[in-house]
Amino acid sequence: MDVIIIGAGAAGLMAANHLSGAGLKVCVLEARDRLGGRINTFSDPYSDGLEGGAEFVHGNLEVTLQLLKEAGIEKQELTGEMWQVVDGKWSQESEFFEYAEMVIEKLKLVKDDISIETFIDIYFADEEFEPLRKSLTSYVEGYYSGEISKTSAKSFLEEWMSEDHQQYRPVGGYGKMIEYLAGLCNRRGMVVQLSTVVKEIRGAKGHVEITDEVGNTYTSQRVIITIPLGVWTAEENAKGAICYSPALTAKMESSKQL
Repeated sequence: MDVIIIGAGAAGLMAANHLSGAGLKVCVLEARDRLGGRINTFSDPYSDGLEGGAEFVHGNLEVTLQLLKEAGIEKQELTGEMWQVVDGKWSQESEFFEYAEMVIEKLKLVKDDISIETFIDIYFADEEFEPLRKSLTSYVEGYYSGEISKTSAKSFLEEWMSEDHQQYRPVGGYGKMIEYLAGLCNRRGMVVQLSTVVKEIRGAKGHVEITDEVGNTYTSQRVIITIPLGVWTAEENAKGAICYSPALTAKMESSKQL
């Protein structure tokens, strides 16, 4: 085997697509009993696919939209109105985050990068801004899954300003894109093993040996690791944790900071 890929999510399957397309022999090992990783589309008789994970195409993303086009999967642009309910009263909103303009104005004043928590303390400490502080904290924690003590104010502004207002859903669900990618790779000879929990990866120049939780071994010239952040940072005795030899010290340290 030329390359073994750990993880059959979008990243792993895209890597498999490129490598198998270049004529390499590829094997994908996946801990779950399905493909897709965080993409998990459920079939449902009352809807056009229910998403248990990734749902939207956020903006005009060239790679994703090209892949949907190649697969013959239509995209549907999101439309609609934004409403919120406070104390039992409904009101229509023009912004996803009601204090957007005020926060953006102050974020642009930040010269040296600080955390969102520090940003709030500097610019919105007065009692009158209590609703804004709660709303901004909820927005960062809910929409971006971030902690305000660790979220960069400058990066937050950059991300916010770069977001494309156009958003789409793949008709029939993101799972169709996963099926398309897997089909391409399968036709080129890709080998996929589901329910295979990798426990150890031992590497030397041009040779990698991988052992799963039941003791099976797999060898290749190279390995590509596309596991989730939670698996990178798992405790040594956790079910999904992987032992690396030689140790990937720099990568492990970086993962713990994310």
